Amino acid sequence: MNAGSPQKFLRLYLGMTIGSLLAIALFNFIVDPLWVYHSPWLRQAYAKDARQANAGQARFGRYDSVVIGNSHTENFLVSEIQSQLGWHPLKLCISGSTAREQHLVLDQALATGQVRDVLWSIDFSVFERGPDATRTSDFPHHLYNRDAATPFKYLLSGSTLGTSFEVLFGGGSRDQESRFVWHHLRKYGPGSVAKALPDAIAGLNSRPTDNRQAYIAAQSHLLDVIRSHPEVRFHIVLPPFPALWRAIQMGCEGNHFESQIQFKQDLSHALIALPNAELFDFELATSVTHDLNRYTDLGHFDLRTSNQLLAWIAEGRFRVQPHEIEENARILVAETRDYVGTVLSSDNSNLASVPIKSAMAKMPTLAQFSPSTANPPARMADSNTDPASAWR
Repeated sequence: MNAGSPQKFLRLYLGMTIGSLLAIALFNFIVDPLWVYHSPWLRQAYAKDARQANAGQARFGRYDSVVIGNSHTENFLVSEIQSQLGWHPLKLCISGSTAREQHLVLDQALATGQVRDVLWSIDFSVFERGPDATRTSDFPHHLYNRDAATPFKYLLSGSTLGTSFEVLFGGGSRDQESRFVWHHLRKYGPGSVAKALPDAIAGLNSRPTDNRQAYIAAQSHLLDVIRSHPEVRFHIVLPPFPALWRAIQMGCEGNHFESQIQFKQDLSHALIALPNAELFDFELATSVTHDLNRYTDLGHFDLRTSNQLLAWIAEGRFRVQPHEIEENARILVAETRDYVGTVLSSDNSNLASVPIKSAMAKMPTLAQFSPSTANPPARMADSNTDPASAWR
């Protein structure tokens, strides 16, 4: 072997490596499965991972409104939104998302200048982790804030290559209607809800009861966003968690129920004070929250309920007025106490609740539950306190 052979081999190896990387980058750029640089040239499809796919679709999609939220909004059908509200929406839901994640994806849509309406579903869990939290440590920030590193992290990524092949050869959702929809994959009713109780209780007992970080997150990722876009109408939705979930919060150790009611009151006042925002509180819809046949667990509801919420938004039902906020809180507290007493009473004739009573009886923190131990939030009793002061 002559002296030049190692150098030739090295040059050949480097050339092949660089050529392969360039080929991968070119292939990923042409397919662009996450719409990072352009809308689809070959086959339009929506990748399955919302955290990765939403940024590009918000950037290059054609729409006049967006749906923001977590899994509670995934069963809002595009066709139903078009029919009930007259919009042409893009669903940008992210299951299990935090306030920061929702803000990041909404920013992509608002930057296009084509958004007129935002349907935004929120609940306390969105804010409780604070303003800097993402669901996982590997959130794809490079897809939302494109910089010099994005081509290396995206175009040269093996993960992107796999997604390119998946999208190119039939993977992903072909339309918005089927994207993220899961209602047909679940079972509903008291039996399903009862099975979800142990994990729900464990999760609740591990959650923080100090809501200061939630106030900061709501300021940064909700209220400031609405104030910064007076040209956009924001329709904020508080989803209809079952009354049973509030009962569990009232009965568990800690002040989960009280702190969340107070947070909800303060946030309601702050939202309603904004001229381009309206708030719908569907926890007041007892025809839904007392019907466990609509639920698959302690928070997720069926397609019938999703469609009903859109109809109510179109009709303006359950839209919160400033003078109703304190009274609504009192109603929820009283209703929750009554509900707990009814569900746990031994002479309850509602056979549908038997699986629930059986499951709750096995929970150490609920077996001796007395609803009278929970007090209304201090904010409700102090009419001289400015409810919106927490965000000033």
